[in-house]
Amino acid sequence: MKNIDSVFVTGGTGFIGSKLIEVLLSNNFNVHVLTRREYKSPLSGGDNRLHFHHYDGSASSVFDAMSISKPKIVFHLASLFVAEHQSKDIDKLIESNILLCTQLLEAMVMENVKFIVNATTCWKYYESNQYNPVNLYAASKKAAEDIVEYYHQAENIRYLNLVIFDTYGKGDTRRKFINILIDACDRSEDFLMSAGEQFINLTHVHDVAEAFVTAGTHLVEGRFQSGEFAIRGSEEFKLIDLALILVNLRKSNIKVIPGARAYRKREVMSVNSSIPTLPGWTSKRTIREEYALCDQD
Repeated sequence: MKNIDSVFVTGGTGFIGSKLIEVLLSNNFNVHVLTRREYKSPLSGGDNRLHFHHYDGSASSVFDAMSISKPKIVFHLASLFVAEHQSKDIDKLIESNILLCTQLLEAMVMENVKFIVNATTCWKYYESNQYNPVNLYAASKKAAEDIVEYYHQAENIRYLNLVIFDTYGKGDTRRKFINILIDACDRSEDFLMSAGEQFINLTHVHDVAEAFVTAGTHLVEGRFQSGEFAIRGSEEFKLIDLALILVNLRKSNIKVIPGARAYRKREVMSVNSSIPTLPGWTSKRTIREEYALCDQD
């Protein structure tokens, strides 16, 4: 992304967002981050290229942040993920996944910011290549996409939606399958899981971050006005096979016990392969390189 001084990031305190900030700083961008809480990034280290703006839930706080930062492009990664929602989750899902996106796009119009890379989810497609949301989270992300499309049509906002599959990497604190299994290996505790017949596509977090930069470059350089692309890694496993690979990589003697847990409601059993992969990007890092015991930091 040549001739760009300032970029704007939401979700920058999350696992993927923090890696994206690291990659953006390595490319010498001024990075403005919208965050709900007081946060000092370990990446900053007094770096005057990294700026944080407080989001209090109001549109005005987004407008103020956009006005101060005056970015060339926005990377929108902020969201709330809930696999199986309860009634108490509805307000937060709508606020995080729909309201914030709308506030952000309106702020872009006010400041004449024309480009946005928007993170979305493969869970829009339940056992089909047609839209069929797995859960309310996926439905709320699709609603946000519809709002992005409105601003594209009405205000000439140019966008790329990036469909994210499963991500991994060291330093991930999320309670994801890989992290839970590695914790079990480290504690020498047998691992109880579902039957494990579902397939999972994996992409290293650094590769995902680089995909966002590639997508931003495509937009700014005029290759796309709008579109949707998959950030789909080269590694795909049946979940039970992934479990056994990781146990072997960790040189662990624990037992993996498939079938000890039930599948979730509307469990995703296959990987959607119909969405084209982002042009100019490929995944490079592998599970074996990341989690072999001899490679531990």
